[in-house]
Amino acid sequence: MFASNSRSRVGLATVAASVLALAGCATTNSEVTIPSETWSPEQFAEAWAQAEVVPLPTAEGFAQDPRSAYDFAREYARDLPGAGDRYGFKFGCGEASLCPFQEQNPLFGTLWKSMLKEPGAQIDRRDFTRGFVEGELAFRFAQDVDSPLRNVKAVRQVATEVAPAVELPDFPFGDRPLSETPNLDVAALNGIARSLVVGEFRPTKNLDVDDISMTGSRNGAEVISGDAKDVTAGSHWRALQLAVELILEQGYTIGATDVVITGTMGDPTSLEQGAYIVDFKPKLGSVRFSVT
Repeated sequence: MFASNSRSRVGLATVAASVLALAGCATTNSEVTIPSETWSPEQFAEAWAQAEVVPLPTAEGFAQDPRSAYDFAREYARDLPGAGDRYGFKFGCGEASLCPFQEQNPLFGTLWKSMLKEPGAQIDRRDFTRGFVEGELAFRFAQDVDSPLRNVKAVRQVATEVAPAVELPDFPFGDRPLSETPNLDVAALNGIARSLVVGEFRPTKNLDVDDISMTGSRNGAEVISGDAKDVTAGSHWRALQLAVELILEQGYTIGATDVVITGTMGDPTSLEQGAYIVDFKPKLGSVRFSVT
């Protein structure tokens, strides 16, 4: 998910508190927006499928708080092509210093197997409204999780495999600055998840995942770089802990074999034509794909 290069950090408890505070904020009658008569969740989904620009769900009255945003995301997703066969979840914006949107609070979206591209795949840029490239880590769960994980040790016991991953999110709100886009709108459109390329999974017990760094090039020129300090609380394990809490809080479940990606390492780069190689060192390999 989107991030910046800022290195300031806040604790996981502070992050979780910001989520609960936002969820508990009541909207006064003067602030309530009547849902639009011209846009519906089905029309949002149709526009997304055609890579067309859409209005902000908040402006249309569909996302007034986290609960209504995720309720809208469920309804919207019913009409998305390929939705239903779940691959896992994406997570991001876990800290104010790392999220470029108007309100900086953690958010997640559902990933479907239809979004998954094989390493070496050719990506058609015309399938995107305004695409980005992000280097991330993908964790696969070995068992069902139906309650929050108490600590990092508990997270490590269930997230037993990790793979290098490149997420290709798609910003559908036109040319508006990200900083003027409410966080709730991104959550309402399923975390703007479009595609992802995932490499080979390896056991987490053999790796120090928070020691992994990422660099990515397009046609041989470096375009992205980052490491674990760029994800929530500066740790993939703590990011996973918060992701599980937020996903369960919104009524979802996490099952065995579900994959959770923990957020972009470093700034994303615009999706442009060319050959991409994203390296994850040490010992995690690389992800290759091209954009036409």
